[in-house]
Amino acid sequence: MGNEEPKWFRRNLLDQLQKVVERCYAELNMEPILLIDEAQTLSTYTLENIRLLTNYQINTNKLLTIILIGQSELKRKLSLDTYEAFNQRVGIKFHLYGMDKEETFNYIKHRLKVAGGDGSIFSSLAIEKIYDLSKGIPRKINKLASISLLHAYLMKKDTVDDNVIVQSAKEIE
Repeated sequence: MGNEEPKWFRRNLLDQLQKVVERCYAELNMEPILLIDEAQTLSTYTLENIRLLTNYQINTNKLLTIILIGQSELKRKLSLDTYEAFNQRVGIKFHLYGMDKEETFNYIKHRLKVAGGDGSIFSSLAIEKIYDLSKGIPRKINKLASISLLHAYLMKKDTVDDNVIVQSAKEIE
């Protein structure tokens, strides 16, 4: 057995990752991108380890781009003093806002078309109500539209109207 640590120990994982990153740079002439979704759920410990990954460089060339994707809580979390060292390494911050009414309308029509529908199953008032209730946020639009389609089906309606949307929204809350 000896004194060898398992490869999944933190320091071994970081060493392995650094070797992969250096290989990408040296042999493949590319900069890897580490993409982390739902980053608002990361612990302070994990964020500190991610910050340490930003140290990977050769000469003055950064070897790794890190992109954190998360909900609004991520922005609030990173604004805390605890994350000052982390924030000093952030190059770009971007907040994606909800869609406007027209974008929401086009989004729903597109999703219906991709699913094989003709887009007329939602009344224009229903789409306006979806926009009002979802604030143009795609995840909320999808959830409300899906539940509303199910309700309309169960009610044997050919069209989803604003009343179905309101009823469906009550179930989500």
